[in-house]
Amino acid sequence: MKYKQVAKNFPYSPYPSHQILSVVSFFATLGKSQQTPEHLMQIISLAISKLPDIQINRIHWVQTPDINANDVVEQENYNANNPNGLANKSSELNQVAFISGELKKYNGDYRVALLTVNQMVDQIKRDAGVASVELLQAPVNVSSLSKLEGSTSDELDSRPSPAFFKIKVVLNQTQFAQSKVMK
Repeated sequence: MKYKQVAKNFPYSPYPSHQILSVVSFFATLGKSQQTPEHLMQIISLAISKLPDIQINRIHWVQTPDINANDVVEQENYNANNPNGLANKSSELNQVAFISGELKKYNGDYRVALLTVNQMVDQIKRDAGVASVELLQAPVNVSSLSKLEGSTSDELDSRPSPAFFKIKVVLNQTQFAQSKVMK
């Protein structure tokens, strides 16, 4: 009875109590996981240390229950599939990274560009903490369906277009559990 009297003086909240409880529980779960991008940064550093022509422009690191997450998360779709706007309490958070970069000294040789980026992908795959690596955007389009433009009589541009690439890396959860115990 006393609680109801005290509760009358609580400020109004636009959020239902079950949503607030979900947020607090989810925050507590995040605090327990204590995952950082440190291991990911070590993997990337090792891969690019052997490939000096690679320049990393952006790393987008996310913790998500969905290993199929995209680089750009559409919040509306996420909320529609998750009524509380949060992951299920039983869901493990996966570490997913999207690495965007380019070749520093790209001279138009598409074979070298593809080889260099594939070497980076292979180097990342070698790490035991990596579950999967996917090349989302190759530095050049080698598809036979791509449209050719220009003319042999056009003046040659002295600078080839940049060779951008994008890689998706999903880290292995079991490796994290082991590495957290070892620290």
